[in-house]
Amino acid sequence: HVTEVEMALDADQKILGLKVDTIANLGAYMSLFSSATPTYLYATLLSGQYDIPAIHANVRAVYTNTVAVDAYRGAGRPEATYVIERTMETAARELGISPAELRRKNFIRSFPHQTPVIMAYDAGDFDATLDAGMQAADVAGFETRRAEAKQRGKLRGLGMSCYIEACGIAPSKAVGSLGAGVGLWESAEVRVNPVGTIEILTGSHSHGQGHETTFAQLVSERFGLPVENVQVVHGDTDKVQFGMGTYGSRSGAVGMSAIHKALDKVEAKAKKIAAHVLEADEGDIVIENGE
Repeated sequence: HVTEVEMALDADQKILGLKVDTIANLGAYMSLFSSATPTYLYATLLSGQYDIPAIHANVRAVYTNTVAVDAYRGAGRPEATYVIERTMETAARELGISPAELRRKNFIRSFPHQTPVIMAYDAGDFDATLDAGMQAADVAGFETRRAEAKQRGKLRGLGMSCYIEACGIAPSKAVGSLGAGVGLWESAEVRVNPVGTIEILTGSHSHGQGHETTFAQLVSERFGLPVENVQVVHGDTDKVQFGMGTYGSRSGAVGMSAIHKALDKVEAKAKKIAAHVLEADEGDIVIENGE
């Protein structure tokens, strides 16, 4: 990216607005997520952890005679983090205050918080995370370490970065406003076999994330059967005909939520059967630890 940034602050060093103009290099060819990465995966995170009343983001995507660009783990968020965090560092130096102090003055405090760039934050405690980071880095002892390094002819610096992680994208107002007509849902089906095994059909395809273990553990803990009695099926289009896939750290948040909802239906059906067999009221049937 080639980016120009303008930030306005008031006399109390509170951010009034942010203006970002970015030229994004897509390479020589269009790829699957190349146009989405510098737009909705990037511009929607420009608020970072800060209460910024107004944000204007203009992104121009260009083709060049370079290798095509596509998403690979968290694309968009690192670029947005770099823009806002470098701007905060520069602003702190120009204002003559510590970068940590400027961040604290502008952290979002009231939740839920609606940013000017679509995304809404449910909750957060950014002071606590900054405190933990500064303690782990022993910021209080930095000046001593810098003086010792200077005596040895070395230069020691201190930097920090605060960021918002975007993951688990699912059906939401944000997704709808961005034009994702498919909804970004996930599918799941749970089959209980007569021999006491359970089969999970999931649209969250695993390519090394360990879904087979995680999804099986979810069912095992819910219904109290051995993990080896749970089979996870994915990638078989004869059995799993619908699914949005694995990306954006969404298989746990969205894929497992779909499985959880399917398990709710299995449990409800089990209660009906148990109530009939035991000649009891369905409301009196309780399932705990799979029993």
